[in-house]
Amino acid sequence: MGGDRRHHTAGLGLGLFLVGIAVTLPILGYATWHAYEDLVELAP
Repeated sequence: MGGDRRHHTAGLGLGLFLVGIAVTLPILGYATWHAYEDLVELAP
């Protein structure tokens, strides 16, 4: 009974975590790349 509900809650939490990572990592990568460009002059 209770264990089944906990299992679904853990799955929902994992799903939300993965969605958060999928949204956060590209934004972090974009910001990191632009900070790198500002600090290092790239060859044309």
